[in-house]
Amino acid sequence: IVSSGAWLDAGMSLALESGNLTLSNVLFEMAKSNEVVVYFTAVAEDDEDISRSVDLLVDGLRTPLTIESVDPTQPSSGVERVYNYPNPMIDGTSFVFEAAAGAEGGRIRVFSVSGRQVLNLDVRPGHRKGGERWCVPWNGRDAQGDRLANGTYLYRIEMQLPDGAADSDMQRLVVMK
Repeated sequence: IVSSGAWLDAGMSLALESGNLTLSNVLFEMAKSNEVVVYFTAVAEDDEDISRSVDLLVDGLRTPLTIESVDPTQPSSGVERVYNYPNPMIDGTSFVFEAAAGAEGGRIRVFSVSGRQVLNLDVRPGHRKGGERWCVPWNGRDAQGDRLANGTYLYRIEMQLPDGAADSDMQRLVVMK
């Protein structure tokens, strides 16, 4: 799973290209307004150990997306497919992710790029959207209730699982008013 954020309007042209993968079965599906899901099959053109990527073109503007292969012999981190939408955000965003079965809650920690924690947002069972999928809305305010300044922030999702704690990789969030 690869995720990215962009402003989408009806009538925008969407395309998917790759310089080192053969793409087939490309399908763009509108999930809801301003959100599109892209399904495709990608086959490596050679056996070299290099980065595999695709380019998403929205009205001709190119966004490179690196595709990472998953080693099925490696255990899951317990928190995966993490993104926030919209990103960049103006007044708020939603953190979307999947957590391993049995997760009952946790927290989302948001940091400035200097490492200062600006928010500790609780993840509750009510944020579960079915199965392993979670969606946690956030109004873009820090722990004191103030709006975050324009800029880049980092966040990590930490969940409590039946067999212990699990957390996501650090993710990037942009505030732009």
